[in-house]
Amino acid sequence: MAELNENMVALLNALTNEDCRKLCHRVVDGLCGREPPHRGDYSTTWSLQEWLELLGSLTALFRLAVVNKTSDEVVFSDVQVLSSLSNVSTSLAEAVLSVLRAREEEIRCALLDRTSSISTARLQDFDWQLKCGCARKWSPPVCHCGDEQKGARHAHQFIRVC
Repeated sequence: MAELNENMVALLNALTNEDCRKLCHRVVDGLCGREPPHRGDYSTTWSLQEWLELLGSLTALFRLAVVNKTSDEVVFSDVQVLSSLSNVSTSLAEAVLSVLRAREEEIRCALLDRTSSISTARLQDFDWQLKCGCARKWSPPVCHCGDEQKGARHAHQFIRVC
């Protein structure tokens, strides 16, 4: 898991623990299809560019932490998240991790639902008709040898005609 860059660390360090926890919960809300955090609530804290960078970094952190984690890797994943937040104050890193732990299953379900809905839409839009390269409809293989006996064995190949 990639570490947050120096700018993201400075941006997170501008928050109190409680504000960090609230922001992280709102980021997860947005990730799960509900109302995301509002830029206006943080306009005095960060510029628009800083806000977008921080929002993108936190969203990516939550996604990667959940996607890369299996039930056998609980401790390892927590260590990965903490190492990616290594330059953030310990209390803020713990606040981010507590939100991740509390809402991990919700994030996983949202990501699976999003993937499933994309796959379903693609499958529904797919043209399931077999195309044979010509304007006429496809027909089954036909024997052109002239032998009309039913069940007769043929030593030649059948061909498909369109």
